Amino acid sequence: MNKLMVAGLVESKLDGNRIYFSMNRSNVADLISWLALLLLDTEFSHAA
Repeated sequence: MNKLMVAGLVESKLDGNRIYFSMNRSNVADLISWLALLLLDTEFSHAA
């Protein structure tokens, strides 16, 4: 969970003795868009 928080994909809220986690939708959407561009909009060289 710590890595997700460092990456800015998750936020936490401390309420008494409980910790609530929520997704940072904006950052997750940006990451998905970047990955789609990276993975789908590049030339694929298939070794025969």
